Amino acid sequence: MRMPKLSTLYMATAAMNALSTILEFAKEKRDNKVLLLRAVTTVNWITITIMQLRWERQEALEAAEDEEGGTPERIEA
Repeated sequence: MRMPKLSTLYMATAAMNALSTILEFAKEKRDNKVLLLRAVTTVNWITITIMQLRWERQEALEAAEDEEGGTPERIEA
């Protein structure tokens, strides 16, 4: 079994945090402090996911460049 990329796991975590934030917002008696903390956590995970995706893309470009000896136009994910 192949291990998923870290970016995939980070996306799942960001999605679960976003859902948790939405559910907290939808509560009738919501706690604004909890809502803010969940929103900040969601934004943090989205940021981490974007950074990981960029890093993985850069690694793929460098690997393709090393294999081909030149700069590739585009890498299929």
